[in-house]
Amino acid sequence: PARLAGAIRRRFGKHPIGREIPVQKSAGQLARMRDELIAGARRKGELARWLLAQQEWDFSITVFGETHRAGHLLWPSLPGEGRDHPAGALLDVYRAVDDAIGQLIEGVRMEDTTLVIFSAHGMAPNTSQEHFTRRIMDRVNERFRNSGRSANAPHRGPRQRSLMRLLREQLPAGVQHAVGQAVPDFVQEIVVDRAITAGHDWVHTPALAVLASVTGYIRFNIRGRETRGTLEPGSETFTRYMRWMRECFQSFRTVETGQPLVKDIALTADSFPGPRQSYLPDAVISWTGGSPASRIHSDLLGTIEAEAGTGRTGNHHPDGFSIVVERGGERGKAAMPGDVLDLKPMVFQRLGGPW
Repeated sequence: PARLAGAIRRRFGKHPIGREIPVQKSAGQLARMRDELIAGARRKGELARWLLAQQEWDFSITVFGETHRAGHLLWPSLPGEGRDHPAGALLDVYRAVDDAIGQLIEGVRMEDTTLVIFSAHGMAPNTSQEHFTRRIMDRVNERFRNSGRSANAPHRGPRQRSLMRLLREQLPAGVQHAVGQAVPDFVQEIVVDRAITAGHDWVHTPALAVLASVTGYIRFNIRGRETRGTLEPGSETFTRYMRWMRECFQSFRTVETGQPLVKDIALTADSFPGPRQSYLPDAVISWTGGSPASRIHSDLLGTIEAEAGTGRTGNHHPDGFSIVVERGGERGKAAMPGDVLDLKPMVFQRLGGPW
């Protein structure tokens, strides 16, 4: 209820952590974020226990998002990666959440309560190569327009000329972090939007890379769907461009290891058909794995250099979990859902249905 908002703010204050700015972090910043996440987990546990005492509950859920932020920023670096993480920082945050859950359980009558502890997905070392997606698309579009050039020819053409993109790529990480923390959310959203969409020569931009995390996202500039769309669905040009884009992505190998960069290119129209499919990216690029590369090469498009600039040493992994402690039970048991969508009916079933 809205009336609780004021009481919560007066009693518990704001959550210690702010928004995440996806840039590299210094050792001092990471240590401070670890401490903020630990404090946030403790405060979250106290808040949840206080709320449970306010009334009788049929169902209550508490989200400890601290593990998510910590998994992205505090996942231990591999030797030689040059990241200066505080020792044991990720485990410290996990322990703080574990303690908060323990304190929360102490305030609950477990003899008539079913407890479910779950994670909708897992975390793992960051193997995303998404920092190359936009640079590859620059060359894909340029070469599609200017076919016949050699791979070593100067790359000129309809590249994106966006001031926001230039600033995001060139400004020092510390400056970006300070600005991002200071400005309101809507300003940050405008900056990100302009960095992606501004500065394109839309007549010669068949597709563009949009913001992603684990995988790469591509959106086609389709006539009739986009304001200045150029690709006609089902046309010979569209088919030729799709074939060219796929060939280009699959031609890249990492210079450091010689391994292919791309594992698969999936079209969401095939994988996720439906009336709202147009809200999804049109193509999803999945990578072969390994640490983020800094240099890749293609016989078709030449060499590209880029650094992963998000500061995320950890990233999403499909494997989640759930542990269920039945009413009056002394120990929990793993109840692995086949899909995150199975969690809802699992809870409803224990609430007594029908649903």
